[in-house]
Formats: sequence, C-alpha cells, structure tokens
Amino acid sequence: MPEESSKKFDSKKIYVLAEGAVMLALAIVLSRFKLYQMPAGGSINLFGYLPLFVFAVRHGVGKGMLVGAIFGLLDFILHPYFVNVVQVLLDYILAYGSLGLAGFACTLNRKFPALNKQRINIANVLCCLIAGCVRILFAIFSGVFFYMAGKSWLEAFIGSATYNIPYGIVNTLLAILGIILLQPALTRLKK
Repeated sequence: MPEESSKKFDSKKIYVLAEGAVMLALAIVLSRFKLYQMPAGGSINLFGYLPLFVFAVRHGVGKGMLVGAIFGLLDFILHPYFVNVVQVLLDYILAYGSLGLAGFACTLNRKFPALNKQRINIANVLCCLIAGCVRILFAIFSGVFFYMAGKSWLEAFIGSATYNIPYGIVNTLLAILGIILLQPALTRLKK
C-alpha cells in the first residue's frame, strides 16, 4: 500500500514539473512577440507574463517563484545585459521570480472555495496585479542603482519609475486580461 501512494506522489511531481516546463517554453515564445521595444531595455510583449501567472495561480507561490526565476535566468541567457551580479539578480531573477507571487491566489482559492464559483476570480486578478507591481518595483530599484548614476536619489527614482512603470503595467494588464479570458478553463482544471 505505501508503494501505491508514493507512485501517486511521484506522478504528481512529474506532472507539475512538466507543466512548469511547458509554461516556461510558452512564456519564452510569447515574450518574443514584442508590441513595443523600449529604447534602453524592456518591452511590451503579447501575453508574456501570462504562462507564469497561470502556473503560479495553479501551483502556489513557491513553485510560481521558482518558475519565474528560471524564466528570468533563461531570458538573461537569451538576451544578456550585464552590469554586475546584483543587477542581474534584480533585473532578471528577482523581478521575474516575483511574478510567482500571483500564487497567493492558489492559497486564497483553497481557503475560500466560494471565490472559485465566480466567473472572474477576483483573487486571481488581484494577486496577478500585485505580482506585476512587485516586478515593476524590482525594475525601478535596478534602474535607480545601476542606470541612474550621478543623479540624486529622488531624480533617479522618478526617472526609473517613469521609464519602467508604463511597459510594466501594460504587460501586467495584458496578462490579467489573459487570466480573465482563461478563467472558465482555470476553474475546470483540477490539480
């Protein structure tokens, strides 16, 4: 009997691993559909964050952050921009890893099953919005510390925020639109 339960456990791990790999591949492909390329890095992509949000919403914060951080590392490998190690951590690993915070919706959906009965799950939308805003904050801090040298703290913060907020918000809102459109399928999927 114990062997049978361990097989189920292993198959679930393999399923989550495979789903994470598919979502990573999908995120890489979607992030290449650039609607607008910013002059000094960053871009507006067609649903680039969506696969990372979907994975996080389905499997929680920890797994979502891991897949997001792996995406950031792959993005750095495919299109490297290196100032120093801390900049790579802020711009790629932590920024994209923070998209996994959308996984708090997974916890909320388990604690409050009535939320799942709504056509548009408010928890999913709010958690994805928060995750997108945290990702923007990492981009702003990276801009302040590494791209705005020689300016006062306030000038650097305003300059970095002015640059990073528009494309970050558009990417987040596009992914949230995708979450809303996929909501019926997400509520039918079982883990």
